[in-house]
Amino acid sequence: MIDNFIIVVVVLSIFLFSYYIFKISTDPGSDLEQKNEISSTGLSTGVVETLKIGPFLTDVTSIYPESRLFLYVYNSSIAFDSSGDIIGVSRVTGNKDCSTRNYTENEFVHSKQVDLEINKYLNYDPNYQKNLSTVIMWKLKELPKFTILPLFSSKQICNGLDTNQGIQDARLFTFRGGIWLYGHFRGYLGGCMHIPIIIPVSDPLKPSNMIKLITENMQEQEKNWMPFEVSGELYFVYSISPHIILKCDVSTGWCKKVYSSDNIRGDEILKKPVGGGTPAIKISIKGESFFLSLAHTRQINGPVVRKNFFYVFRSVPPFDIVMVGSEFDIMEYYHPIEFGSGLLLSKDEKRVIISSGISDCYSVICEYNLADVLSSLRKTPLLPINSNVTPAI
Repeated sequence: MIDNFIIVVVVLSIFLFSYYIFKISTDPGSDLEQKNEISSTGLSTGVVETLKIGPFLTDVTSIYPESRLFLYVYNSSIAFDSSGDIIGVSRVTGNKDCSTRNYTENEFVHSKQVDLEINKYLNYDPNYQKNLSTVIMWKLKELPKFTILPLFSSKQICNGLDTNQGIQDARLFTFRGGIWLYGHFRGYLGGCMHIPIIIPVSDPLKPSNMIKLITENMQEQEKNWMPFEVSGELYFVYSISPHIILKCDVSTGWCKKVYSSDNIRGDEILKKPVGGGTPAIKISIKGESFFLSLAHTRQINGPVVRKNFFYVFRSVPPFDIVMVGSEFDIMEYYHPIEFGSGLLLSKDEKRVIISSGISDCYSVICEYNLADVLSSLRKTPLLPINSNVTPAI
């Protein structure tokens, strides 16, 4: 009798555990592992909303015998348009990089609007391949409506690179009163390359306006430069530590290294490799202008992990870092990859708005009080504005 009771308990326990695993695997954040505590930054989970766009399912019998194409949407970036509405771009690919989220077929959006946009894009690229990275543009209040931007075609596939080609991880930023797009072009552009590009966002978008960004001593793969504007000139944060600043000529794409400082050398955030994330936004601290940006940390060994941290740098040369925070979690439950790619200051200048890709599966928009963000940061040794800074490298 006791043995039977034990068997029943064991079977029931297995059932309940299996049901729990099933529930989290079908949740929009299926890679949930544990609930996050308030992070060491002092930032608790902000107000988070999943972007209601994708994944998509479309019928494209002209290029795929199976007729159905599954497309994943993630790594969104945002900006304010001329009307003050939030617009955004997202990465779309048929490659299933989303390894922690098992979508059911019913969760893929299949509509006339999706088919219309995909087929419209096929007129631009009849030989479209599902493993390419393309970019869609949307307006937040009009979701799930979207438009595919003609930035890459199958004619630009490079045999010398892997199949994950196209425009990767686009960001929106403002420059000279207009909206521009920054992205990573991986394919053939006068040669096989993985290189940053920028292009002014227009209607219709003109691929011929794409500008290839070049600097000295470029690596084989260049990515995650963070744009900001000063006095009508375009700058990029090229590196976090040292904090290397590029000044770019948009007529030629040539970017010169103009400043380098390293106020966070030895800081705890550098226990992991760090890289760029969002375009920088201008904020005011006690009446003085600074730039706020969101960068990311990378786990060195083991599974892929990406987390974010805020930092502040001055809005005048040498654009050195004055405050830095610790990495924090955007989602309430643990996700290994949270990649912030968009950052805005609310119209009342009291909140920061982040768009972030989650585990290469989907995107969210979240908000934090600016005062809470700033109070969570620690000061770095300041480099006097009038001191002799490290010149161009």
